[in-house]
Amino acid sequence: MPGRHRWSDLKARMTSEQQERIAAGTAELRATLPPTTYAQVSWAAREYETGDHRYNKYYRAIYDPEYPHPLVKRLYWHEDQTPDIRPLRRFLNQWKCRLPGESDSLVAEAMKELGSFREGLFDSAIEAESLDDAVFDATESAFNRLMSIRHIGPTTASKILGVLYPRFFVMWDTDIRKVYFDRSQCKGYEFAVFMREMRSSAVSIIADARKHEIEDPAKAISNEIKQNPPFTLAKFINDYVWLTITRKERFSLVAAQEHHA
Repeated sequence: MPGRHRWSDLKARMTSEQQERIAAGTAELRATLPPTTYAQVSWAAREYETGDHRYNKYYRAIYDPEYPHPLVKRLYWHEDQTPDIRPLRRFLNQWKCRLPGESDSLVAEAMKELGSFREGLFDSAIEAESLDDAVFDATESAFNRLMSIRHIGPTTASKILGVLYPRFFVMWDTDIRKVYFDRSQCKGYEFAVFMREMRSSAVSIIADARKHEIEDPAKAISNEIKQNPPFTLAKFINDYVWLTITRKERFSLVAAQEHHA
């Protein structure tokens, strides 16, 4: 149903306590909101790259066609072929998704069915100037289809979509879901609402970056961390949300300013 995934929908599902926290603008909640400035995502990218949580070597398999095992390239398939799920499963299990090999055929079947959503999602970028509601309805449907597979929960489903559509999807985990929805188990509707919020974040970051004469923040940040081909803005938003919520790290404007001084 087009037009459903709005902030008002999310607010209606919140408890009165959560709404009071937003109205009050407490420091705790502000610290876990998505980023709105270039400085925030730049800080997160550098922290993610240099900290003890160096997962970027796995991400490079998604973005770099010259990588020894380019993940997304190996997942492309023709309609009459079954995708090879093994590299995807190995990638997911780096994040302790614990997806067993017996799930490969079921995931492959689901991915072939996702072809009906592929056209609407593949070229979508989270920072696009306009995204119609059909994209978010496709998000809900694709997420729920993946969740119908045994061993795939909401975290793994988001990571699969993040691999297939790295320009658009922001991955989440249990800690992130508890902040946004006050529960760990969520389905496609909640993920679509979450993606609405992440898209609002991306639009704000683009606007802030332009104040500093930066037209492409993802490319600029990728240059900072010497990543080529560049990562996407969705990936850098993912870094920030994960660091500030799951890892409970706090953005430091002073540190960010010192880095760019």
